[in-house]
Amino acid sequence: MNRWNVGGPPPVARVQAATPFDMPSRATAWGLLSAFLLAAAAVVVAPHCAIGMPVAAAATDTVEDASDLTRIGLEDLMKLEVTSASRHEQVLSNVASAITVIGRDQIRASGATTLAEVLRMVPEMQVAHIDANIWSISARGFSGRIANKLLLLVDGRSVYSPIFAGVYWDEQDLLLEDIERIEVIRGPGASVWGANAMNGVINVITRDAHDTRGAALGAAAGNEELGGGSARWGGTLGTRGAFRVFARGASRAGSAIPGTAENAWDSWSGLHAGFRADVPVSDRTRWTLTGDLRSGDAGQSIYEAIDSPPYKLQVSPRTTVKGGNLMASWQRKLSAYSDITLQGYTDVSDRNDDVLQSHVETYDLEFKNHVSNGRSEFVWGLGGRVVRDRLDSTAVLYFAPDHEARSMLSAFAQDEIVLDNRHVRLTLGTRVESSYDAASSARPEWQPSIRAQWSPGERHSLWGAVSRAVRTPSRAENDIRYHLATMPTGGPPAEVTIYGDSAFQSEILVAYEAGYRFAPTPAVMFDVSSYYNEYSRLRTVEPGSSTFSPTPTPHIDVRESWENKMHGDTRGIGGSIAWSVSRNWKLNANASCLVMRLHLDPGSQDVSSVSGENNEPAQQYMLQSQFQFTPRWRWDATAYQIGRRPSQSMPGYTRLDLGLAWQVRDGAELSLMGMNLLQRRHYEDDGVQSGLIPTQVERSFTARVSVLLGSNR
Repeated sequence: MNRWNVGGPPPVARVQAATPFDMPSRATAWGLLSAFLLAAAAVVVAPHCAIGMPVAAAATDTVEDASDLTRIGLEDLMKLEVTSASRHEQVLSNVASAITVIGRDQIRASGATTLAEVLRMVPEMQVAHIDANIWSISARGFSGRIANKLLLLVDGRSVYSPIFAGVYWDEQDLLLEDIERIEVIRGPGASVWGANAMNGVINVITRDAHDTRGAALGAAAGNEELGGGSARWGGTLGTRGAFRVFARGASRAGSAIPGTAENAWDSWSGLHAGFRADVPVSDRTRWTLTGDLRSGDAGQSIYEAIDSPPYKLQVSPRTTVKGGNLMASWQRKLSAYSDITLQGYTDVSDRNDDVLQSHVETYDLEFKNHVSNGRSEFVWGLGGRVVRDRLDSTAVLYFAPDHEARSMLSAFAQDEIVLDNRHVRLTLGTRVESSYDAASSARPEWQPSIRAQWSPGERHSLWGAVSRAVRTPSRAENDIRYHLATMPTGGPPAEVTIYGDSAFQSEILVAYEAGYRFAPTPAVMFDVSSYYNEYSRLRTVEPGSSTFSPTPTPHIDVRESWENKMHGDTRGIGGSIAWSVSRNWKLNANASCLVMRLHLDPGSQDVSSVSGENNEPAQQYMLQSQFQFTPRWRWDATAYQIGRRPSQSMPGYTRLDLGLAWQVRDGAELSLMGMNLLQRRHYEDDGVQSGLIPTQVERSFTARVSVLLGSNR
């Protein structure tokens, strides 16, 4: 039986006529030459890249010249300040978490045009295309169309869906040029970020408006990126402030259904516009105000369950999305040792297709106080969130109730204590959250963490941690009624419907982690982390009652429901190496290994959930080369080796992306990027868990032009 993951039910729509679909051409000679150069670099760096000796961060470039790879050396990476692990500025070498920082130079070198593609560079992150606009993304296992154990933030604003639990990646079409860095915590971050920060936290940090004054124009076109463009303008506000406004639009090609000449109808397009203003009112106080508007249209091919043979029908629905958000942040320094932040945002999102039309409003307010006395870094906060939804239903899927308001109150506190002449740090923290809705009372969830870090020298850092995190139920798991499939039985067909359950509980993780960062020379740095995760109360699909119904045609109604009857564990190791081969050549490499085991609890009759333990590649590798061979010419290359997915009978694949950029003059650049050059096409995920008809990732080429004008050229 084909099961659709209610982490994101596929929409159902009219059948569209198939048309021939043009495939891209084979790789050019320059692509093969680049593959040879990258392979030579791999041979040089191989002795340093054994799994278990890999690393963390890439440096961000300066505003003045983002193409200069020498502005920040590796010796400065251990001193790079990050904020996502502890909710205050913290030197990377003192972070007792597995954290990867992706800077602007790495984003540029990757050739990625979407946030989802950028995340391929992160160790322990599983990133795969299901079709042209739908990704399966997670960290440390449990990937899927909408992975429910990974929290995505944009400047601290959550974009995690409360309806189906997870992230709609096609809606996160950010302007990558405005990203300052991406901080990725691999592992739980729940003690400071709360529920659903279970297997990882991704915090996208955008650039201060003071760093983007002037004009920036960009355009791209290719056989997959059919056409796209962006425009940005930044200026000053009064004597201290700055602002920027931007707009971005893109249209991407669809794919062909493998083995046929039929169009998969999975093309997509989107528009995104917004602004940011940073206003330092005084030396102690500053405001930040951001806002975004977005819209998009995407297609896909799925099998719709029907009541007569062959009991399924290929359909090609379209999904339209639109929404916007407004966020304000007020920061004040009370003294040299204390500061406070008050941040609030509202987000409105509409996602519509022929199965479900959803309207979701989120209102969030948080207060945070950070106090430092030299021997202690104490941060605490209080927060509240209200989520209101309206879910218009169909005969295929509906919610009971179809509209609801849920509220959540939270409090967190964390203290980082310096011991033993500043060589040892102990971090104790916890977060408690209570959710309320019209049908239930408070459900408090405690998420504590204890972390220790030891720095025997400036270039060494060892750490360990034990954490508890939860993944709270979504509206789908509590309230959904969803027609999964129609099956032949030899008699009347059986119609399988899954029911949500108000008694569904939070999934629980207890994580044990350890890691080591080391910079043996100013030119080499590596980071390795290992983990053992124990999960309980995992979601299963349990069979219920079966009844005969004579209408509208004779059939058997089979009832299934979500329950918490599975446990399991994952273990793995991963990290990355950064090596400055010379002033003009940088190499970044990473590797990861994952072992996953799932077990049904006594009494469970689930027949499908355990297969997810073999749904992830056991090994993954990445090597990226950034070579500035003249002041105006840059050569970027990134190679990936992804292991097979046994439960999907999905073979592994090797991917090579190459880019050549020419700085025509200061502030103006032309570039050509080739993606997936080693194969004409390949699968990355079979889409079975989401009910989608998968398509293959195609070889593609993209030409780009970018022009910077103004003070930050």
